[in-house]
Amino acid sequence: RQMCIRDRPWLQEALALARAHGAPALEASVLSMQGALARGHDPDAAVTLQRRAIAAWREAGDGHGVNTGRYNLVLA
Repeated sequence: RQMCIRDRPWLQEALALARAHGAPALEASVLSMQGALARGHDPDAAVTLQRRAIAAWREAGDGHGVNTGRYNLVLA
């Protein structure tokens, strides 16, 4: 059985910490990881998570992150 996002509470905790500390680049990295994990079993969620990651990287002013997110979005 493939693990779904809710089976990985450490990712939810990491996302909450990134948000609590106002760290959009870290938030983007966590969202991107969640999107990668969702890719095999929930493509719609994978796309949504990758788009949210791109938005967070854009908010952080991280051009490399935005490009990484675009690549991950193609894979989703």
